[in-house]
Amino acid sequence: MDLVSINIGDTFPCEIRALIHMRYFAARTGADSIPSTIADLWNLETFVVKGLRGEFRLPRSLFRMFKLKHIHVNNRASFSLHDDICESLDNSRLDSLESFSTPRLSYGEGAEKILRSMPNVRKLRCIFQGSLGYSRKLRGNCVFYPRLDFLNQLESLKLLSNSVPAKHPHEFNFPSKLRELTLSNFVYR
Repeated sequence: MDLVSINIGDTFPCEIRALIHMRYFAARTGADSIPSTIADLWNLETFVVKGLRGEFRLPRSLFRMFKLKHIHVNNRASFSLHDDICESLDNSRLDSLESFSTPRLSYGEGAEKILRSMPNVRKLRCIFQGSLGYSRKLRGNCVFYPRLDFLNQLESLKLLSNSVPAKHPHEFNFPSKLRELTLSNFVYR
């Protein structure tokens, strides 16, 4: 179902959850989140949302949608972290996910759990929020970003920094299979 050419409004239509055989869903919405009932669309392979506002919240129930291959949100996407996301992702994996854009991820255990739940992602476009800390490797302060070196299938990575440019070096951990890397809004000295 492709509803990208029309605005479906500020609330997500509950009638959509009855379409359990749908494989493709695209919509343009003024809503700032997707309800957890989206997981009822267990056959969904492609999920595209064109948000008309700023950041868009995705439900944790998305991680129960095992057939998902592509998730694309045109604005920044974050996950609803009202409860402990690390606990909720322990038994959830998006093994079929090939591409994901544009999650906002910060350095820390939550971001790593999110990324580890999608071990076969090949294309990732994300916004990174760095965290200042001490690096033994660099022997000084640096800006840390979420680890990515465990994403063994990742071939294409586009990163946009959402951090204030720092005087400190950045510490990255990229996977060895990476073929294409685009860094935006990073300051190098």
